[in-house]
Amino acid sequence: MKELVTVYIPTFNRVELLERAVNSVLRQTYENIEVIIVDDASTDDTHNYLELISRKDNRVKYFIKQERSGACISRNIAIQNATGKYITGLDDDDYFLDTRIEDFVRQWEKIDINKTAFLYGLFLTKETNGIKYPNKLKSKLIKKVIYADDLKIANYPGNQIFTETVTLRSVNGFDSKMPAWQDLDTWYRILSTTGKNAKRIDNIHYVYDVSHEHERISKKERHVKARYIFLQKNNLHKLIDSPFYLVNYKDENVKTFIKRWFFKPTIIDLFIISSKFIERIR
Repeated sequence: MKELVTVYIPTFNRVELLERAVNSVLRQTYENIEVIIVDDASTDDTHNYLELISRKDNRVKYFIKQERSGACISRNIAIQNATGKYITGLDDDDYFLDTRIEDFVRQWEKIDINKTAFLYGLFLTKETNGIKYPNKLKSKLIKKVIYADDLKIANYPGNQIFTETVTLRSVNGFDSKMPAWQDLDTWYRILSTTGKNAKRIDNIHYVYDVSHEHERISKKERHVKARYIFLQKNNLHKLIDSPFYLVNYKDENVKTFIKRWFFKPTIIDLFIISSKFIERIR
């Protein structure tokens, strides 16, 4: 029998997007799933929807908080109540493509669980002017196996991973004290405490939607503070004092350049930049 996979979805006041997210999970080709939705005290029609969808499909479970406490606590409630051997997440304004769970389970069966803590995949970005695909060149050149140290440079996995439920519980889930970057912080703690790696699978089966008018779960202005807290709580003090933190954060181009140059200058970055320059002058 196929193992049960839990999908957790935190939500707040955007029921129309939540419906799309839930439907994308229920349409999965891998059917042995449970969906745990945790509502952060919504005031729209979310509660009625949750009651209806849970009656319609018994794979859906939900929890309603009486007071707002944030997405991290919502995720942790779902993790604590998950019954699946495996677990992955979905933000309520994003959605899965049909084979996401099946792709992950198939790849998980091929890995050495003594060496690999979690898997992650590629994603599409839905913008107001259309769908943005991953940079093929960058995807091919960046290594597919990462360790904790790699997460000091960038959040390669993005906002979701696929792992065993016991693994997420072993690090007590997400840190609700982080103003942003809770995902990066959690992935780092998993890899640093287990000493294992994480592997990327090249299937594109997640859509990150930034085209809507609703606010993303994490606000941009919180990111700078979150990175400082992340480095401080994980005893990465040398990086706090690096030139990266002397940059004017409003200048994204300068910030990106400093980050790459001082943290991890690689031939990959130079190759991608030169390739883009060549394309422009053709």
